[in-house]
Amino acid sequence: MRRAVAARGGSYLRKPDERDGREFVDAVLRHRRHLEPYVYAAESISAYRSWTARGDRVDAEQFLVCRRDDDTIAGFVNLNNMTGGALQSAALGWASFAGDRPRGHLTDGVKMVIEVAFTQLRLHRLEANVQPANERSRQLAIRCGFRQEGFSPRYLQIDGEWRDHERWALLQEDWRERRNRS
Repeated sequence: MRRAVAARGGSYLRKPDERDGREFVDAVLRHRRHLEPYVYAAESISAYRSWTARGDRVDAEQFLVCRRDDDTIAGFVNLNNMTGGALQSAALGWASFAGDRPRGHLTDGVKMVIEVAFTQLRLHRLEANVQPANERSRQLAIRCGFRQEGFSPRYLQIDGEWRDHERWALLQEDWRERRNRS
């Protein structure tokens, strides 16, 4: 495990850096059919650098989800629009490089980022916005304890189009209660 931030099962998290650029871009290009129309990730080294630069901001955290057995990047999870004060929340985004053969790495990754968000970053609320047709992301949100709170027409602009999204949320106290029952 290289530069691990957290580990769970056969997966671990690490922060992206310059050395990961080529592998990340290659994975995006290889899994483009699986990712689109839900995610348009970095398809060039310069786009990858721009993406990682966002992680230097105070309102964002980025993580690569990696396989423990061979350190391959299996996907990524972002915490975006982090706010403190009375809100203490962030928007969670994710993508898998598993294609049509998911192996649970992204689920592990999202669960690890949730733990980091609630324990280390001391956030109170996480939100995930999922396009209604993205059944895999809907199921991932459910597996990780999110509950659907609503529907927002034309909520986010993705690839130049305003797209509808379901709004999912997880509160720290609900996460702790669920974790204590496990």
